[in-house]
Amino acid sequence: MMERVTKARTRLLMSQPFFGVLALRLQIQEACDMDTMSTDGSSIFVNPDFVQQLSDDELIAVMAHEVMHCAHLHPYRREGRDLLLWNMACDYAINSILKESGFILPDGALLNQAYSGMSAEWIYADLLDKRDGQSPQSNSLDPGGCGAVTDPQESTGHEQTASDRKQKETAWKHAVIQAHQTAKASGRAPGGMDRLIRDIKKPKLDWRILLARFINARDHSDYSFSRPNPRFLHQDIFLPSLENQKLEELVIACDTSGSVSQEEIDQVNGELNAILQTVRPASVTVLHCDFEIKKVERFTPDSGTVTLEPVGFGGTDLRPPFDWCRENGVMPDAILYFSDLLSHQWPDVSPAPVLWITPNQRKAPIGETISLQYG
Repeated sequence: MMERVTKARTRLLMSQPFFGVLALRLQIQEACDMDTMSTDGSSIFVNPDFVQQLSDDELIAVMAHEVMHCAHLHPYRREGRDLLLWNMACDYAINSILKESGFILPDGALLNQAYSGMSAEWIYADLLDKRDGQSPQSNSLDPGGCGAVTDPQESTGHEQTASDRKQKETAWKHAVIQAHQTAKASGRAPGGMDRLIRDIKKPKLDWRILLARFINARDHSDYSFSRPNPRFLHQDIFLPSLENQKLEELVIACDTSGSVSQEEIDQVNGELNAILQTVRPASVTVLHCDFEIKKVERFTPDSGTVTLEPVGFGGTDLRPPFDWCRENGVMPDAILYFSDLLSHQWPDVSPAPVLWITPNQRKAPIGETISLQYG
């Protein structure tokens, strides 16, 4: 079995040097506990029974598939997401590129043209929205049957430190650039790689990661002596306990002026459901606003799947949501404002940290601003 895998890697090197050069960076290890194959960024773990089921062309494609997980840094980008759903999202992100490059993927490979060119983070969020925040149920980590991706592991079996992971990630970036240059020089650079190379050379952080970090920064869980740790009280030892003060109140302001498209409104709806299911604040208040507050809705994580029906579509004034909070005595942990920012009416101050989420490159004069980026 190992000899056949090694021959497949050699054929990959000869026929598709970009993938082959990168495949040489990965150690091949037998792993009978895997259903198919997997990679953690350092090795390819191979189930011998799975290899026997594949044709030579399919085996080469699966090797390239594992290489693509590493080239796209998938082992380093999960950030706590559900591992099975993350594998599905990563497969959708790379399989269309592999198919375009002429690889013959095994039957059942996850392919969806709608996800072509999208990042794994964007696809993951879309899959999560479509499943009402629930992770898919499967007995296999690799529902597409092309090879899985796992978190980086040390040889001892423990997770790598943040510093080690960063070094590995940087090494892969350099390797991908060099492999692309080698393949390009031979006239056999695969299609669909230019965007990957561009993103590596000029990286941009997926806006969903920025959104998650902004919200998580508002989580006030901390150790406190106000409630001593009960595990040690019988020894007359007073140690702090973790006070889990999760987000109580989020306010989401939805710009429903005439300049906002239905696609942008749908985006707000999707993010609201993702926040309710993953962040699970005690309460989320949604304010529909054009030049004034047109509708107020409140939701909790128990509200189920939420479908917003915005009203307004008049002129734009971005001040009313902030005024509404003050007038109603609402002091949220954070305010998220989805808007195209096409307004001359801005608030002077905010009663809470505010994050503006916009589909363009405009920047709000107060708070933080992030652009919707899907690369």
